[in-house]
Amino acid sequence: MAFAEPTFDTDLDVEGFTPTDAETQIIAAEVDRIQPLGREFPTQILHINLRYNTNSEEYQVKLALVLPGQTFATGDVSEVWEPSLEKSVQKMIHRIEHYKSSMSGEPEQARIAAGTTMEVEPNRRMDGKQVAAAVESGNYTEFRKAMFPIEASLRDRVGRWVQRYPQIQAKIGTRFTIADIVEETFLLAFDRYSHWHPEMFFGQWIEKLIDPAMKAIAHDPEGELETISFQRTWNEM
Repeated sequence: MAFAEPTFDTDLDVEGFTPTDAETQIIAAEVDRIQPLGREFPTQILHINLRYNTNSEEYQVKLALVLPGQTFATGDVSEVWEPSLEKSVQKMIHRIEHYKSSMSGEPEQARIAAGTTMEVEPNRRMDGKQVAAAVESGNYTEFRKAMFPIEASLRDRVGRWVQRYPQIQAKIGTRFTIADIVEETFLLAFDRYSHWHPEMFFGQWIEKLIDPAMKAIAHDPEGELETISFQRTWNEM
């Protein structure tokens, strides 16, 4: 199914239920939130998959936006598909904004070679006000900028943590990358920032999100990895 006169190609695949006209309009409205972000790209294809699992009685939402040389995927599972679609679209928007920011040539001030530290620690003082303001305004790009001091340490920690999941480690470099796991961890931090309490070091809190990020990738009950961002396929829970 394709929406009328889209600014990019949109495919909708629904399994296990039939959306009403009103529900189709909800889907179209969510697509409209993504479309303006891709206008400068020569080609864009948005895939939407909504599936009702009669066994678990849950809805599975998957999105994939295919841009030239890059594919972004997000998804969610819940008992009601509408909030899951909204959440997945918001995550997609965050990723596109960050991708465009990176493409613009803005310096990644604190990207350094990974060291040998076993803890997630910033390599310079983080601006807590910048972090809080970015979250409050819903600006994921600014949040990622504020995360630069901690990114190299997190990348190193994820590289070690992935060794706990052989089924994930085996797919590094083919289905997804360490950077995808890092990005998922930051997305969780952005969504759950209100759960962080200042009595805990920020790096320690970030580290606690690595495992949920890993499990989000390996969520498929039959062991099929659901990846975050990839080029060849778009399966993500």
